[in-house]
Amino acid sequence: MALRMWGHLVVQTIMPAEDPVMVGTLWADTSTDQLKQCTSTSPYTFVTIGGTGASIGAHATSHQNGGSDEINVTGLSGLLADGQTPLAHKTSHQDGGSDEISVAGLSGLLADPQTALAAGSDTQVQFKDGASLLGWDA
Repeated sequence: MALRMWGHLVVQTIMPAEDPVMVGTLWADTSTDQLKQCTSTSPYTFVTIGGTGASIGAHATSHQNGGSDEINVTGLSGLLADGQTPLAHKTSHQDGGSDEISVAGLSGLLADPQTALAAGSDTQVQFKDGASLLGWDA
């Protein structure tokens, strides 16, 4: 039987008794929900470690939202398995917000009409149809 190993962790119902098992290898015994450690390879011997038989197979709910050992992904890089809804934060990007967005240097039209700023007499205004006015003051 091929071993299902991740590093030196074997996850299966039958005691591993072949290479590459070595002293110190961990065995997640899915038939008893116990974590065991190899103490000898001649013969292969495993002893139960880590408590009084707390389930190792069905504990995902303890790490889920509201679980007793909920996992916090804040600060982790990479993508989550499920798509996430962004938190409401648009006011931080609006005028006067803590992370105000500048449209300077962006091309294209803005979604809302804009009020022109007062300009000097050397300002050229370019219209969408290509016509322009030189020296127009707001």
